Amino acid sequence: MAVGTGAISLQEVVDEIAGVQTSLQDCVDDYTGTLDPTYGTAPVTSLAEFRGYADVTSYSHTLDSDGFKTDTLACAETADTTYYSDDALIGFGSTIYTDSGLTTVFNGGGLFYKGTISTSFQINSSGVITLVAICT
Repeated sequence: MAVGTGAISLQEVVDEIAGVQTSLQDCVDDYTGTLDPTYGTAPVTSLAEFRGYADVTSYSHTLDSDGFKTDTLACAETADTTYYSDDALIGFGSTIYTDSGLTTVFNGGGLFYKGTISTSFQINSSGVITLVAICT
């Protein structure tokens, strides 16, 4: 999931990396996920910088920042805000996040948001795409 943001142990970092690291240097050499910028930036020089670290792959997607009650209204808009998902191509069932570490789901409120490829997406309050509409 992610390393905690309080006091952390080397074992928590090793578990997140899902490896067999035995030292802080091994973790620094092997991590590939996203550091929480509140606690650390690359290059990592201390265990504390791994607080909030998540070994996840995220993909950025551009959607309109304003939600609309209908797909037709959303389709008339322009995608202008970066959101994230663990899906390279988003669609029905994808979860949308506001951060690249995939820790904060986007509350879409059941509204439609314009995407970049002639589509709009209805996104619920849990960040899940519940409907995909083609813009005509």
